[in-house]
Amino acid sequence: MTHESIEQLIDLMNQPHHNLQRDRIFVASVSDTVDFAYVWNEEPRGNIANEGPYPFYFIKGPRDTYVAAVLDMDSDLHAVAKAVERGRGYVSRALEEVILPKFWQEGRKVQRVTFEDLEKGRRFAAKLGFTLIADSEAQKDLSVYEGRPRIGLQPRAFNVRDVEIMRRHIGRAKLYLMMVKQQLEIAYGPADRLCLDELIYGDVGNLDDEILNFVDAKHREFNWSSLYRMG
Repeated sequence: MTHESIEQLIDLMNQPHHNLQRDRIFVASVSDTVDFAYVWNEEPRGNIANEGPYPFYFIKGPRDTYVAAVLDMDSDLHAVAKAVERGRGYVSRALEEVILPKFWQEGRKVQRVTFEDLEKGRRFAAKLGFTLIADSEAQKDLSVYEGRPRIGLQPRAFNVRDVEIMRRHIGRAKLYLMMVKQQLEIAYGPADRLCLDELIYGDVGNLDDEILNFVDAKHREFNWSSLYRMG
């Protein structure tokens, strides 16, 4: 993603949750100032190499709005702060206190970063304890975060909208499988041995009920309101 598209994403994240594009963004808190999200930039197409969500860390400012974001590309990071918020240390604090320690706890040994602006990039990398390994590249041994308190995603309750989104995604999956079955049958005749009907009308068809039961059990575990009493 480009610098500009990430800035636009930060603006989107600060809009009300009923924004339609937010249906493809799944967020959980990691700390008081950092949220993690899987961001599906568009509806899946199924014909693009390595298609999938972008893993993002969104960083909050003092007004509880997002002021910066870090895209985790595993072997690199793309950090962007809103122009009016730059130079206030939001990104460096989030990386040092939350994001980099979480990477270590998840099994990542080393974090590499690259930068286009050599002067600013080198200064930023040095501030976070990275070591230059090339003109525009630095890395950090994440074992320095050994012993930090455990950092993980904080559970949150599903709401009615979450259920609607989930059901819509499952409904689409069922219809796509139905299309596959029909495409095969038009070309080759009955395809009973593939057991697609069992998958469409059984496993996938019943999936929303099974998931709702799972979610409701989790709500009881955390003493949250039952989904079956919502709306």
